[in-house]
Amino acid sequence: MLTRRRTLAAAALTVAVVVGALLARGAQVAGQGEPSVTIDGATLQGDAREVSPRPAVGLLLPPGSTASDFRAVIDGRSLHVRAATGRTAQLDVGELPQGSRHRLEVWRDSLGPAHVGAVQITFQVTDPLQVAASWLVGRAQTSVQVTASRELADPGPIEQALTRAGASVRRDERGIEGRWSPGGAAAFTISAGLRATTGAYLPTSFRAVLGDVPAGPFSRVDLSQPISSDTTGLKLRAYFVGGPLARADLARHGRQVSVFTPSFYAAAGDGRLVPDIDDQALATARSMGLQVEPLLTNQDFSANSARQLFASVAASQGLASALVIEAQKRGYAGYQLDFEGLGYGDRDQLTRFSQRLSERLAAAGLKYSTAVIPQKQSNGSGLAQLFSHSGVYDFAALSHNASSTSLMAYDQHTSSTEPGPVAGLDWVQQVATASSLGLDRSRIFLGVPLYYRDWPLRGTPTAGGYGDAIAAAVAGNGTISWDFAAQSPLVQYGAPGEEHVTWLEDLTSLAAKAQVAKRMGFSGIAAWRLGLEDPAFWDLWPAR
Repeated sequence: MLTRRRTLAAAALTVAVVVGALLARGAQVAGQGEPSVTIDGATLQGDAREVSPRPAVGLLLPPGSTASDFRAVIDGRSLHVRAATGRTAQLDVGELPQGSRHRLEVWRDSLGPAHVGAVQITFQVTDPLQVAASWLVGRAQTSVQVTASRELADPGPIEQALTRAGASVRRDERGIEGRWSPGGAAAFTISAGLRATTGAYLPTSFRAVLGDVPAGPFSRVDLSQPISSDTTGLKLRAYFVGGPLARADLARHGRQVSVFTPSFYAAAGDGRLVPDIDDQALATARSMGLQVEPLLTNQDFSANSARQLFASVAASQGLASALVIEAQKRGYAGYQLDFEGLGYGDRDQLTRFSQRLSERLAAAGLKYSTAVIPQKQSNGSGLAQLFSHSGVYDFAALSHNASSTSLMAYDQHTSSTEPGPVAGLDWVQQVATASSLGLDRSRIFLGVPLYYRDWPLRGTPTAGGYGDAIAAAVAGNGTISWDFAAQSPLVQYGAPGEEHVTWLEDLTSLAAKAQVAKRMGFSGIAAWRLGLEDPAFWDLWPAR
């Protein structure tokens, strides 16, 4: 019996040694390295860049291994690891939906449950190709600029589509342009399958038809993936600064406005209320039963004036009393505070002033809101905040004191910067997210610009209304195109040496911003300002 036990123990020891040797060999092989994954010829690790819809996926195998040593799955679906040449293998993942995300796992089987030499990669398939047709119509001719969201592998199909539609075609660095003489049938179709260099393709045919247009210079953007124009649940706060165009705008569209915010008052350093009231506009608003909440700014946006006011409790109280008397006299629902030109060092004083003012107005049954320059970073601290225009605003405290807050999400580019969008959608999403962090989003209005900025090759940049920008483009034999990243139209016009670049907002770009507000659960849109907008902007807003 003892001999048999010794024999069994020796056998067990032998098995243990063999198993240990095998495990050690497995560990040694694993230690020779993991396979490298290539997609479309590029070696990838971790989170990968965008890839084509039908990616070529390969493996570079570690020394001493073969394709049969490895297993692979994509999104839980097993893949065959097929030997190629030398130390390479291939994985056939097939056609993947455009815009989809995937997880690829590759490993070597081992003794036991552990995976040896495991590699995990997450990658995004390129988004579908999009096409924009930007129409510019004048008395002399109709033109369309066709742009794509990605660099095209072959622009020929677009040129052919425009030629078949009877347009004269020109291609340059701006894109592909088609022109028709007045009265021509301006319509064309781009077939599905148009491809970009990334492998993205147009999923369905795109037909652009100009149709009926209003009299005078006109522009419109048609997209292969249209932006929703549904603003259900959103309010419209409209700002007013005076002038005949703005008054006519108010008379024509006032019933589509939720809150009317005219620039009627400034606060002097000694607490005096400095009025600049447009009686005609106020009478129009009253006749429509509009909720009127005038702006209150620091006089001339002077930091010294605001600091003088903050330093005197008596001046602040006198200003608040004057505001209450004005509201009772003129039937205002409340006011919106818009103090600018201040720095981080004024932050606490502005917060205290805002709290005192909100309490005084609330005691009189009046609404109180604030307008703030948004943050460009989600982390609102550090040196960046000290020197930013938004550093003076304690967003949480100001929002707590106010019934609503308007984020002035515009002036991404200004007269002091290089040309660029006034409020590109990518930038708007960034600042809206950063500035609403921790706030009640149902009490936020997303500020949007209705104006353009124009940068001449020589001279001083200017700003103005949509109509003027389109008229200048038509007169200057220009083009209008669509920027997919900014989701904004871009006008270029002028003779050689006198070129202009104009970034503006139209129905399509403003609809995109409204959808940002809707997705984020904001109360609505705060539009700066009446009289400057694309007339089609009002198509977004039903009458109250």
